[in-house]
Amino acid sequence: MAWWIRYLSLLILSVTVVDSQLEVTFSTGRIRGFNKTVSGITVNEFLGIPFAKPPVGNLRFAKPEPASRWTGVKDATEYGPACMQRPNPYGFPNPKKISEDCLTLNVFVPDTPGVKAVMFWIHGGGYFTGGSFHYDFTEFAARGDVIVVSVNYRLGPFGFLSIDGANAPGNLGLWDQIEGLKWVQNNIGAFGGDPKNVTIFGESAGGSSASQLALTTKANGLFQRFIPQSGGPGAYWAWSTEKAATLSLRIGDILGCHAGETEVKTPRLAEVDGDMFPESVSDMFKNPDSEVMRHFRSLDCLGGFTDGDGAILTHDIDIGITPAELRDKFIPDVAKQVAPGHETEIANVLVKEYYNSTANRYDTANRYVDIVTDWALAGPVAILTDKHVSPGGGSTYLYYLTKVPSYGYVLKTPPWFDRSNHADDLSYLLGPDHPTMFDDGVEFDDGDKRISYKMMKYWANFAKTGKVQLLEAYNVHTFVVCHCIKMESRAPRLSLFVLLVNAVAIVDAQTTVTINTGTIQGFSSTVDGIRVNTFLGIPFAKPPVGDLRFAKPQPPASWTGVKQTFKYGPSCMQRPNEFGFPNATEVYEDCLTLNVFAPNTTGVKAVMVFIHGGGYYFGGTFHYDYTEFAARGNIIVVTVNYRLGPFGFLSIDGDNAPGNLGLWDQIEGLKWVQANIRIFNGDSQRVTIFGESAGGGSVTQLALTTAARGLFHRFIPHSGSAWADWAWSTRSPELSMKIGKIVGCNVGPAERTKLLACLRKTDAEAYLNASFEATVGVPGLLFYCPEVDGDMFPKSLSDIFKNADSDVVRHFRSLDYMGGFNDGDGAILALRVAMNGMSPADLRDKWIPMKAKDVSPAHEAKIAEVLTEEYYDSSADAITTARRYADILTDWLFTGAMGSATAAHASPTGGSTYLYYFTKVPSFGYVVSPMPPWFRRSNHADDLSFLMGAHHPTMVPNATFTDEEKEFSKKMMTYWANFAKTGNPNQPVSPSTTWPEYTASGKEYIELGDVISAKSDVIPKRMDLWTNTIPKIRASAFSTAASGNFPHVFGIAFAVLGALIKYLAYM
Repeated sequence: MAWWIRYLSLLILSVTVVDSQLEVTFSTGRIRGFNKTVSGITVNEFLGIPFAKPPVGNLRFAKPEPASRWTGVKDATEYGPACMQRPNPYGFPNPKKISEDCLTLNVFVPDTPGVKAVMFWIHGGGYFTGGSFHYDFTEFAARGDVIVVSVNYRLGPFGFLSIDGANAPGNLGLWDQIEGLKWVQNNIGAFGGDPKNVTIFGESAGGSSASQLALTTKANGLFQRFIPQSGGPGAYWAWSTEKAATLSLRIGDILGCHAGETEVKTPRLAEVDGDMFPESVSDMFKNPDSEVMRHFRSLDCLGGFTDGDGAILTHDIDIGITPAELRDKFIPDVAKQVAPGHETEIANVLVKEYYNSTANRYDTANRYVDIVTDWALAGPVAILTDKHVSPGGGSTYLYYLTKVPSYGYVLKTPPWFDRSNHADDLSYLLGPDHPTMFDDGVEFDDGDKRISYKMMKYWANFAKTGKVQLLEAYNVHTFVVCHCIKMESRAPRLSLFVLLVNAVAIVDAQTTVTINTGTIQGFSSTVDGIRVNTFLGIPFAKPPVGDLRFAKPQPPASWTGVKQTFKYGPSCMQRPNEFGFPNATEVYEDCLTLNVFAPNTTGVKAVMVFIHGGGYYFGGTFHYDYTEFAARGNIIVVTVNYRLGPFGFLSIDGDNAPGNLGLWDQIEGLKWVQANIRIFNGDSQRVTIFGESAGGGSVTQLALTTAARGLFHRFIPHSGSAWADWAWSTRSPELSMKIGKIVGCNVGPAERTKLLACLRKTDAEAYLNASFEATVGVPGLLFYCPEVDGDMFPKSLSDIFKNADSDVVRHFRSLDYMGGFNDGDGAILALRVAMNGMSPADLRDKWIPMKAKDVSPAHEAKIAEVLTEEYYDSSADAITTARRYADILTDWLFTGAMGSATAAHASPTGGSTYLYYFTKVPSFGYVVSPMPPWFRRSNHADDLSFLMGAHHPTMVPNATFTDEEKEFSKKMMTYWANFAKTGNPNQPVSPSTTWPEYTASGKEYIELGDVISAKSDVIPKRMDLWTNTIPKIRASAFSTAASGNFPHVFGIAFAVLGALIKYLAYM
């Protein structure tokens, strides 16, 4: 069914609900509900709707079956009974009615127009108590404008006891939840809900249930997001222990059902059953590239906990705990449960962290609350979010609730407790209008109401879009609660439990090496039987903060102990990009880290160092996973962060703050490789640097500076070179003064040292924002780029190549070179103005003159003439014309630059020279998105998707390669790995198509497309236009300064594109 038909039908159904007010017909019959009003918004409510047959008789201990149809109109104005349970001891409201016939759900529908996101609530209660009856989501549905569905599920031995394998399989409570989600898929459209925009959320056992459903294929496709609150899948209480092994036998004996041990199965809470859960959570987490984990990470996740969650186990400790009791009784008990067999070591760690011999009884009791919170509730959520974070996956958010309710606690609490307790977040989420968490009702004060309304907004925003306004994306350093309260004090404790559990979970996959600054521990993964050891976030320089801001990088300090390198380090300071590339979820000034992907095979290996793109002002290593490339190529890949934008490419005070710092960072990373790569079995004398876009510009710039001499031997620029207009800047003096003025550094033009001192003290975020503001009204596309500085680059590029026999040129040509570009590289900018095509008249009369002026203001008429001759066709349709406009941008910004670099490198006495032309169109989507429907070419950065492979496609989230694309990807990896090993893409592994070496006479290249073929003279007319004709036309227009920076350059105006970029950046 077409998407618009489906949505039209949903809208019509929604109108039906509005017109009939309280009656709705869906798959099993008609129901009548009632309504309430909150702040002027009417909410239609339908309670006690059967979603499965009563699980009684032969259906007791059976998986749920869809509900039977009924005739007439069923009353849906009361909650159904809760599932079988005994009263709980913790102070939660107990159900007034329980029954085995309990599989009902409730729907809260705002009576407002439009199709709505759906939130599916799973109650807590330790899998043995609770129900949907005391969760009134009226106010949440009204304020969030979302539909909320709450569900009952079988509890205790009715829902989580395996008795006879397939006949009574266990995990029935989770199967009930899945059946409820299937009901949502089949029926929520009748209430105006969107079945393709479903978020499951739950608290305590409901939180662990939500995360368990995210980890089973049985629930795939039934929801898109999940919110685990104070409960994660790795919690000790979320899975049964071996102590439960005799429960079903004991129950049978008590009831007179005598059986041999072979006749019953082990009872569990949630259990690894070979069906819903073929393996344990720890085993799942060991393989981040499994199908289960890739799906898990593709979902959006918002998780969190309260600061006093663990008080649920201290409600009867009225007089507190002495330090001795904590040390000698409580800590050993916890240690034994954390890691049986290692309780002594665990206890020692816990004593060191939580024990204080001078603390009073109440303070010590609070320390015990911390232990229970961190171990049983906060820790599992932190581990969950830590394992969920993936550059190519869904969003990940973590919250931490510290608000103490003014009206009292949901649970019983001892008199010394004054924190946010277990389930207190639910009171705020349900709201002050009808506080059903309390039997007698309560009154919210103004502070309670404020946080309640904010929480509702955050949760509803997340359900609608996967994004949470104002909440920062999860990272290991910052935890955020609704008011953006920092949680640094909790991070060490939480990290302690994350690391304790991780140590158990990945012990079989860990690998440890010692480098020149200390010992690091990484992890390993497998691709087609080849194990790759991975080390992420290794510091290669001191943090460039304080006096080291704007300074050249310095080698890192040594550390003691073992540094765990399981996560990418933060990206360098930047703002979100406007092109559709993955944005960094974690940015800091302290960002100079690198990552190593090393195949666990014998022999010394060639090394490839990757430099990411991003216009020199955004990007990072976080979404480049080279595991598969390293495995298939049998090479070591190193990826490196470097300072960006005004932190990395702004000269402020000559030698004291020289500029080009991003390139100096890259060089420092290469020095690290020379000093340490042998430890990973790498060959420091076979190093290839490669990069894309600004990374391609960087690698060619490094090949042209003596500062990087001897640190690498080959280079591969993808879609970017030092011959591109955007690869250089001359605006540091102007921009640094403007930034200083914006942030309040009021100094004169000659007081550069004072300006430097002031800017070093300026808040990093304020400095970054000011750098963007400073470019408003300044002609140009990219402003913070490498520059001729008299140090790294004593001469301009044109001056360098005036003497073909100079030391720099000879060294440049002595290196092996392999570069190329994509046939649709320029569409990254064309799509902004030609999403729906372009008329030939617009191309000729508007866009060509505009580009001609950008290329050379002094010769715009002549430039426009040659552009019109090459790209204009009066008879072309709008789609063909839009593609021709994309060609102009591709050729101007990329084709000419790559053609010039290749021609400048080719020398009969130098290193090898190879050129590629990438035309492969991915079936799985573009890296840059969205793209116009007329675009069927290889876009900017699409080559990287194939270079990294199908194993873990981080460039395009959830990309699924066809078999043909997988084979193409393998061939591309072979060419690149061969070149890194030998300087020849055809050796040592012979490819199916021989890649010819480029010569000045033949201009040979290889086309990497649906058919890989060797050819000569790539797009000859267009290439000649941008490497020969246009440079000649505008050569006489260059000033000394301009010609000093760009040989074969194409102008510096970029005024229109620059204005567009700045406009988008401030939207």
